[in-house]
Amino acid sequence: MLFTGTGSRILPSKDLTICKSLVIDGPLLDNGVNNRKLIINGSIERYNSGAFASGTGASPASTVSFAGSSVQTIGGPTGDFAGDNKFNNLEINNPAGINFRNR
Repeated sequence: MLFTGTGSRILPSKDLTICKSLVIDGPLLDNGVNNRKLIINGSIERYNSGAFASGTGASPASTVSFAGSSVQTIGGPTGDFAGDNKFNNLEINNPAGINFRNR
């Protein structure tokens, strides 16, 4: 799923499963309106001026769940998710693990 351009993109009031990649390249991807769960089976990537608003609330609301079957990576060349772009609730449900990298 690719989000490009400018402005804001508000995620729907449904939990979403991303099978391959979620790419944020330009707009604000806003989960704060509906505070739903995102299940990531591949990668989540943030580029350039792209921003991510994770939302608020106790789990399972506003949770990003990494549920792939091979090692998943956050950070590094795929952009960081710190500061204003941080995750509200982070769930790692991947038996292969996850790598957190700094740029």
